Amino acid sequence: MSTVELERRAEATPEPHAQAGTRNTWLPYTDIVGADNEALIVVDMPGVDEKSANVVLERNVLTISGVSSFPAPDGCELVREEFPMGEFKREFEISAEFDTAQIKGQMKDGVLTVVLPKGEAAKPRKINIQTA
Repeated sequence: MSTVELERRAEATPEPHAQAGTRNTWLPYTDIVGADNEALIVVDMPGVDEKSANVVLERNVLTISGVSSFPAPDGCELVREEFPMGEFKREFEISAEFDTAQIKGQMKDGVLTVVLPKGEAAKPRKINIQTA
């Protein structure tokens, strides 16, 4: 599956931050970025740290899930809630084009970046032309 196909699969999912079933289930905003050697899945997850997020690859499906929370400080009440709260989950089908053994994730400032390196066979290469 190419990066474009990854994007098409993501387009088939419900609107981000929409309720995806129960009131406390939501879909984080996600960007997919492609390059010659890799693809990046960038997931915006306000209120989520690396301990509250899970990235699992099973049968070529990459699942990003977890829980977000933002309790009101002691002595305060939450007057307006716009950040999504509760459980979230996104799934992406990963093709043989990517080297699944080398997938890595990094969380910084509430943004998860999952790096999907392409396998050697999928990388562009120059074909030498010989004279006959």
